[in-house]
Amino acid sequence: MKRTVIKKWHKGSEPQYYLRFSTENKERMTVLCNVKEVENAKDPEDYLHKKIVEALLRQFEGLKNPRQPSRQKTPTVKEYKEYWLANLSVNPKTIRIYKRGLAFFEKQHVDKQIGDITNVSTRPMIKELKESGRSANTIRSYIKPVQMMFNYAAAENVITKAPQLEKPNATVKNVKTYSESDLDKLEQYLESQKDTSGDAWVQRWSPNRPMNNYRALMMLRYFGLRAGEVWSLPLRHIDLSEMSITIASVPELEWKPKKDKESKLPIVGKIREFLLEDLSKRSAEEKYFLDKGDGTTATATPNSLNKTIHKVLKEVGLQDVAKTLHGFRASAITHMLEAGVPVSDVQQIARHCNIETTMGYLNKKGASSKALETLQK
Repeated sequence: MKRTVIKKWHKGSEPQYYLRFSTENKERMTVLCNVKEVENAKDPEDYLHKKIVEALLRQFEGLKNPRQPSRQKTPTVKEYKEYWLANLSVNPKTIRIYKRGLAFFEKQHVDKQIGDITNVSTRPMIKELKESGRSANTIRSYIKPVQMMFNYAAAENVITKAPQLEKPNATVKNVKTYSESDLDKLEQYLESQKDTSGDAWVQRWSPNRPMNNYRALMMLRYFGLRAGEVWSLPLRHIDLSEMSITIASVPELEWKPKKDKESKLPIVGKIREFLLEDLSKRSAEEKYFLDKGDGTTATATPNSLNKTIHKVLKEVGLQDVAKTLHGFRASAITHMLEAGVPVSDVQQIARHCNIETTMGYLNKKGASSKALETLQK
């Protein structure tokens, strides 16, 4: 066996002796001792020889009995996916959305244990989705529930640490909004329609639809609420004595606010007068802000409300201006920011967890003429 003793100096540390040797056709190196230890020994040559023998014995013992890493068995991706979904307290629609992303990930790792998943385990999923034409943002939305599942597994100590799953960089989109003139045009149109019951089908199945369309616009425009918040809003959550609206869970509709976070918004300005008048005319049977008149929601789901409002937008030629219901929220946030309302205040009204989300609503196409005008004063 070829053996070589090397003396090495490392910057900032004491010089050491190393032993270089070959075994199983592999070259190995191990530390023997500090140079000072040898120099201070009674017989430096004998001391160094003993260190060489000890090092070789350690190395050969390790090769003879290699240490087997102890590894805790964990559930498979499929097993833990089913467990996690069963323990979520979210509405059925959210479960369906989560299942979509999890299905793509499970397809690549169906029999793999969750303890074997690493940061780069999403690469096959990303490759497949990109090849099928999915955008980076869509792929990120599919990976989101997968990351949530692993975070949950780590919190339950099923795995030691959650992998930070690789995902494509987000594509920053320009936020499309309705202008104030667009919103005025739509509000005037719906106000003119609210007292009509429409055609025979509407009279029979949804006599309150024109009025509910107007109600929905008022909440969307002047509060910047999310679609589900308007759709599910019970009348009991509107407090005219405190002049506030509470955004909270509605158990009978199996609806919960984003991140299950309850919040209150003050009723002020034009919406105050509207609500005082509107709520004074409600029948005893009505339970929801958007109610058919018999204690049921005006539309079956928030998505149905989106389709209804899209039809109205089409009637006034605004169907392509912005993203139907979210366009109203984006408009409310953007208009507040452009009017000079402090970002922290807008964040609180919009109920964004991160201020960066709020600032994203200023990312619009085209430059602000107001900003350029300040340079000419």
